[in-house]
This record gives sequence, C-alpha cells and structure tokens, in this order.
Amino acid sequence: MTAIMAPASEPPHSDRVDPLAGSAWSAPGTVAGFSKSAPNPVLMGYAARQRHCARMRVLDIGCGAGRNAVPLAQSGMPVIGTDLSWPMLGAASERGAGLDLRLVLAPMDALPVRSGTVDLIVAHGIWNLARTGLEFRQAVAEAARVGRAGAALFVFTFSRRTLPPRRHLSPMNRSSSRSSPAVRRSF
Repeated sequence: MTAIMAPASEPPHSDRVDPLAGSAWSAPGTVAGFSKSAPNPVLMGYAARQRHCARMRVLDIGCGAGRNAVPLAQSGMPVIGTDLSWPMLGAASERGAGLDLRLVLAPMDALPVRSGTVDLIVAHGIWNLARTGLEFRQAVAEAARVGRAGAALFVFTFSRRTLPPRRHLSPMNRSSSRSSPAVRRSF
C-alpha cells in the first residue's frame, strides 16, 4: 500500500507545509514533467542484478515523483522513497497506488530509516543538490548508516561540481595522485 508519511514531528496532513514551496521542485509544471519521466534503464538493470532475495528493500533518496521508486516497487521490491516536496510525493503516491511503496517527507541528510535495514540505496540526482559540503557528507553518512552490510549503492549525478576540485585532495592522497589515475578524494 502506498502511503505518504511525515516524520513524527510533522503536523497532520491537512496542516503540512511544503518545505520547497515556491521553488521549481514543487511547481506544477515541474511535478508534471517528472511524473511522466521514464525510469533510468541503467538503474533498473542494476537493481535486477543486485536482487539477491525476494524482499530486497530499496531506499530511493530524493525520489521525486517516483520515476524510479514506482518501477522498483512494481518489480516486487519494497521501496521507501524520500523527498522534500509534498507535490512530488503526491505524484509518486498516485503513480504507485497499490504497491509496496512508502513515501516520506525527509531531507537527504536525516533519513527516517532504521540503521542497517536497506539492501539497495538509490541516490539518483540528489546528492548534487546538497547546499554545502557538510550537508553532502552527512547525506552520504546517512546512506551508509541505513545500508545493510554489503548493501548496493546506485549514484547518478547531474553535475560535475558534486565533487570538490582536485586541489582539495588531502595531504595523504596528494602523493598517490601523481602515480595513479584513480584519485581518492576527501570530503
């Protein structure tokens, strides 16, 4: 059953305030566009290959209108989708009616999910929206916290600026960056 939930600290549904009200993310045209978006085929294939049990639990961080969360739920996976836009969550709820899809108003850096309970974490076009390096690091840490040991992770970003420029490498990694094309970055 599809349900939209708010954290316990939120008011009842009729009194909810959209945290993204006035932004493009909650504008009717944007929501309508995302509602028509096809799922990412690379993610769908990846999820199918990662499926190691009948009830593989998925977390879609920043699920928007359910572009990926709904098809994952349609494939029989229980899905938790989080987003900060009530209109986006409403659209996802309509698309996912009758599926094992739980939708929650929550920021990427404070996930209302028990630690170690998720088998596949999807961060599709969300982490690049972090407003600060701290928010980005907290979001990644939250994803790590909720993942089971050996959980799969699918990350898609829309911006090359998600990662800091090369000059921000830690001193420990500077010497290895000269000899290796695979450079580890510190955040």
